[in-house]
Amino acid sequence: MDYTDTDYYTAAIERLQDFKHLSKEQDRIIFTVYSAGVAIECMLRAYILKYNPMFDSKHDLENLLIDSKLTTLFDEGNKKEQKEREAIIVAIKQAKKVWNNNLRYYSEKRLKRQFGHEMANTKHKDINKYFFYKCSELFNATHLITEIGIAKWNYLKK
Repeated sequence: MDYTDTDYYTAAIERLQDFKHLSKEQDRIIFTVYSAGVAIECMLRAYILKYNPMFDSKHDLENLLIDSKLTTLFDEGNKKEQKEREAIIVAIKQAKKVWNNNLRYYSEKRLKRQFGHEMANTKHKDINKYFFYKCSELFNATHLITEIGIAKWNYLKK
């Protein structure tokens, strides 16, 4: 099935809405995390299809960011835009630490176990606090990336 850049853009907005709705319910945390990452992925894929109708970046957020050329849409002479560009790169790295396409198969217990292994190398002692800290990093990244994606998309349409 062929998707258009608008299909992915619209899906990004809808997954963002799903994520926001699900984030109100703690018992839906895995699907909340999954939806947050899919919102990012769809936004990046929308930009990719603007430039390259044939791509195969799988689900790697860093590769998708590169292929999307989103970071090239910032004015290098504008300090505010450069900060946004840097923020989006950091946000992608944070999101990638939490999100992967296989989360749809995870239980909360499994994701906590995964974070527990990471937590062993940090100063954190409480797995639940660390779990919600890592999830909030992804959620913040999702907001940032989709907000910038929407703003740049609307700018490109002018």
